[in-house]
Amino acid sequence: MSIELRHIRYFIAVADKLNFTEAARSLHIAQPSLSLQIQDLERLIAVSLLQRNNRSVKLTPAGEVFLVEARQLLKQADLAVANTLKANRGEIGELCIGFIYVAAKGFLPSVLNQFHQQYPDVMVNIKHMSNVDQIDALQNNQIDVGFTRVFNTNAYADLLADCITQDTLMVAVPENHPLASQSSFLPEQFKDYPIVPYARAESPLLFQQVWEQFGPATFTPHKVIEPYMLDTALMLVEAGFGITVVPGCARFIYPQGVKFLPLDFLTNALNLYLVRRKDSIGNPNIDAFVKLVKSEASLESEAGLKSEAGLKTVMA
Repeated sequence: MSIELRHIRYFIAVADKLNFTEAARSLHIAQPSLSLQIQDLERLIAVSLLQRNNRSVKLTPAGEVFLVEARQLLKQADLAVANTLKANRGEIGELCIGFIYVAAKGFLPSVLNQFHQQYPDVMVNIKHMSNVDQIDALQNNQIDVGFTRVFNTNAYADLLADCITQDTLMVAVPENHPLASQSSFLPEQFKDYPIVPYARAESPLLFQQVWEQFGPATFTPHKVIEPYMLDTALMLVEAGFGITVVPGCARFIYPQGVKFLPLDFLTNALNLYLVRRKDSIGNPNIDAFVKLVKSEASLESEAGLKSEAGLKTVMA
């Protein structure tokens, strides 16, 4: 037989009341049963904790020390239960998120704010990662969710993805560029201007859809500068180093110094996926975060449609 929490609770009740009858009444048990439990506790630790006779009960010096430790032990046990319940509700723990900046910039700050307000004790770790690196990190349990443009259901049977936003590709040119007054961009115009071929490393899907799709027969770059980050590519465009192709959402995070022209001949949507491991379903932290993302992405999509309609009206 070993010491159990009931022994601790019973001893504290007697120590507080210094009366077995009153302690038994507060515990809703019979007084003889309480006396036997205290005797069992003293036998287990081989120490007398109480001095009692027919008229009084008081703590021994050892009992006073044990009372301090017993209160701490009971407090720790209650805390363990409380934290376990919080973890089950997704209120504590850690959430690690991988993302590509330009795609998630529109809604991720709002989602993180809402998540922090609802689950302030969950530690959130965000990592800027390339599309390919996110998939590897998910499969290796280095991140819990990812925002990526690359996902193939057949290739990643252990992962689950939801398409949360769709975007289009646009050409970014300097504001004072000869093409800046155009309403759209034609493929044959690529051969006339220097190219900043963004995204081979960070977004190979984007690179494949644009630079490799058009091929050298469509355009011949005068200069080849290949920055890793989209912000860097747009800064080079603004500085006059050339033009580049970016997701349409870039115009909302880089609104000045650069003009964005639709690629009307490209009809394929550029999807953004929220990806997680299938075995993470049921994890309360991840489930709560995914729910917030889907809600926020839906609101952003509605706002984006309104902004797009307004932009088309102005251009018309």
